[in-house]
Amino acid sequence: MVCDNNELIFEARHMHKEFGPTIALKDVDFTLHRGEIRGLIGENGSGKSTIMSIAAGMQPTTSGEMFYKGKSWSPKTMLEAQESGIAMILQESNTIPGVTVAENLFAGREKEFSRFGIINMPKMYQSADKILEKFGVTNIKGNTKINSLSFEARKLVEIIRAMEKGPEILVVDETTTALSFEGRKLLYKIIHQMTEQENKAVVFISHDIDEIMEHCTDVTILRDGEIIATLNKDEYDPRKIRTLMVGRDIGDAYYRDDMVPSSGEEVELELKDINYLNIKNFNLQLHSGEIVGIGGLSDCGMHTIGHIAYGACKPQQGQVLRKGKKNY
Repeated sequence: MVCDNNELIFEARHMHKEFGPTIALKDVDFTLHRGEIRGLIGENGSGKSTIMSIAAGMQPTTSGEMFYKGKSWSPKTMLEAQESGIAMILQESNTIPGVTVAENLFAGREKEFSRFGIINMPKMYQSADKILEKFGVTNIKGNTKINSLSFEARKLVEIIRAMEKGPEILVVDETTTALSFEGRKLLYKIIHQMTEQENKAVVFISHDIDEIMEHCTDVTILRDGEIIATLNKDEYDPRKIRTLMVGRDIGDAYYRDDMVPSSGEEVELELKDINYLNIKNFNLQLHSGEIVGIGGLSDCGMHTIGHIAYGACKPQQGQVLRKGKKNY
């Protein structure tokens, strides 16, 4: 059950952000209370990620002021923000390459495992394993090299790293797009526990209206760097949210429907009977003027198909044809 405290934990006043001639935020006022899962939604470039990246110490604001737990707030780095209780999970990969899972989890905290300047790596690995198990992640170990993990597994490491020190505010920036069903379940469990049991706050940035309506207590809609509206759960309506996002009534179809095919008959690229590791008898034709999307869960082979099509790796069986001729 959501706590009734309703204490104001974060506030931005007249926040303005410019990137050269581009104005990303225009005089934005934003408040966040304990017990809230606040959704931020808007089209690309609307400013939803910019607000929280400033709050989380990724970049400075051009003008305006912020307050965190009643005090003036202007973090210089993400590490400073995280040490003070504001953690952000980014859409892009944010792990440190070339080191272990444990070194990622304890980045900036190596002194906790050091004596006379020497890091006790077995102790760090053991501590990492305990943290991973605490969050129900048993298929990743502390001594595993981060580069050997899938993108989803690295994202889970980022989530656990953000949560390990018990943040007061967690910012989730388009993270669920990189997660499988089980990964999403873990993240949803974390954010609801934070707000409903620990009286903390979450900012959930997403393009997925259904996800926002299911998990957020309130949603703030941005357009062109401005806050257009904030709705509570009783006011949720997908059509209304879409209209506020784009500035006009677009009915029930947010995405364009192409009823007439625009591609030509000529086959520009063909993958024929491709076999490679977990990919079995894969066939694909790409016609002129066509855009083909390949999607799936982590480790399904979609990235490998791209590598094979490009020529970065060779299939164990099958052919790649360019305009009907063998490519390699």
